[in-house]
Amino acid sequence: MLRIAGRNPENVGFIPKKSQRRSIFHLMSETKPTIPVPVLSVAQVASLLGNPARWIALRELSKEPALPVYELGRRMGLTPAAASKQVALMLRLGVVTAVYGRLYALAPAFRPAPGTLEIDFGHCVVRLDQPLS
Repeated sequence: MLRIAGRNPENVGFIPKKSQRRSIFHLMSETKPTIPVPVLSVAQVASLLGNPARWIALRELSKEPALPVYELGRRMGLTPAAASKQVALMLRLGVVTAVYGRLYALAPAFRPAPGTLEIDFGHCVVRLDQPLS
């Protein structure tokens, strides 16, 4: 370890030698801790999936990292105010989170695996690539 001048060894004033630092590739290859899936009741899942607009919102948020409400509303065929009400319900259930300002994304526990459009709600697995009709 290298010592920063004027710092006490017990303090955080130490930085590792170059040979002791982890590379970004090493950090990326570490296994990530599992994210616990929030428990939604069957009634909550049913209310979430009972509206075609929320179904479309889930599908669009599965495809994109984050979207603003007006873009979700456009994709759902709703006004921004109506889309905001749908997003508010999904926020209350913990399925959607607000990220960086007014952008919304699926909560980490509900993000589908890369290359798939399936969300596991515990009680059911929803395939969002299927048409609604």
